[in-house]
Amino acid sequence: GVTVVAGVIGLQFDSLNALVRINKGTKDGVQEKMVVTTPQGLVGEVMNVEQSSALVRTLLDAEFRVGIKVAKLPGTALARGVAGRFLRATNYRSASAKVGDTVWSANVAGGAFPPIRVGRITKRIELSGDTLGLTLEIAPAVDISALEQVYLLRLP
Repeated sequence: GVTVVAGVIGLQFDSLNALVRINKGTKDGVQEKMVVTTPQGLVGEVMNVEQSSALVRTLLDAEFRVGIKVAKLPGTALARGVAGRFLRATNYRSASAKVGDTVWSANVAGGAFPPIRVGRITKRIELSGDTLGLTLEIAPAVDISALEQVYLLRLP
């Protein structure tokens, strides 16, 4: 459940970083690795906490990783932020995934999150070879540049 509601007080976007600063910190119960969301979907996770603020690594950050699953299809993959623009998942094993499909977070080694809407597929690239899956480009469900308020979740 939601444990902290926070306001966004700063954004940092460049070719590698996509970070958000919030107005809640350790005095409010914020901890590193807390999941950050909005009603529209996943924002990211807390990466650094101070007494009265915290830094959130958003899903568009080059260091961010999240397990993903396309709604109602088998298979999972690990997605990462790309240059503050979108997420890219490689080696997705369901050939049925198509542009426009909704993508949810999934429990995958290296990117475990509860099921939260991540975004929609905007591009699919078929790779050659029998053992390779699809590469998916995913537009986030949340407009990170327009964030005003976020919810922080404490996971068990």
